Amino acid sequence: MRAFLLALVIFPMALLAHEGMHLAVLIALGGHGELIVRPWHLAFADASLPGFHVTGGNALDPGRHLVFEFGGPALAAVPLAILAWQAGRGAVRSALVANVAILAFFALLEPGYELLEKGFSAPTFLIWPEFNYGVPLVLMLLFALRFRYARA
Repeated sequence: MRAFLLALVIFPMALLAHEGMHLAVLIALGGHGELIVRPWHLAFADASLPGFHVTGGNALDPGRHLVFEFGGPALAAVPLAILAWQAGRGAVRSALVANVAILAFFALLEPGYELLEKGFSAPTFLIWPEFNYGVPLVLMLLFALRFRYARA
């Protein structure tokens, strides 16, 4: 349970780092934008969750846009992976590794969605908040359970 709670605490900071790295990549690619927090309307309920977002990425050409989409979560995962590597075995390492896995998920999802959207009709569930927050919750639970059973 401790590993799950730690992963849950790290998650918003990892998301903020992810979007911050999107902004850094955007600027490095010659673009400009800003980091905003906006409501993200749920698909299955009349409610919204806060979502971090960087504006300006759509102004890039397709190749640089893919670098922008991949670079944000991939670069944000690097310091967490280093911390996880240095952390001793335990709940902290499990929580950090869960968040690295979450950022890897986003590093595949975001450019993948762009590619699907260009060539096909991308499945809409890929942009639902329930999916984008649900998969990370499942990953946190899986890593917490893995940690729990590795200790036993």
